[in-house]
Amino acid sequence: MKRLAALSLLLAASAAQAHDVRQLGAHVHGQATVDLALDQQSLDVSLQAPGIGILDFERPPANAAEQAALARATALLQGGSWVTLPTAAGCR
Repeated sequence: MKRLAALSLLLAASAAQAHDVRQLGAHVHGQATVDLALDQQSLDVSLQAPGIGILDFERPPANAAEQAALARATALLQGGSWVTLPTAAGCR
């Protein structure tokens, strides 16, 4: 009986180690962080957000439609059009 219990625990531990972890840490859905850094004439904007808040999934794309959604989101975010600044700032 003890051997059966030990074997069960060993198998459970092996299965837990085989689990593929795909996230970097805890996060809150619907919450994003934007960091701004101004260096002389250059403004750097960094966005950190869970994938579910932008793509509606938090895993590698599973099909062509999800791959296209990821490509569109990446282009939009890298293009910077999601950031608006006052016209009076004279930014380019």
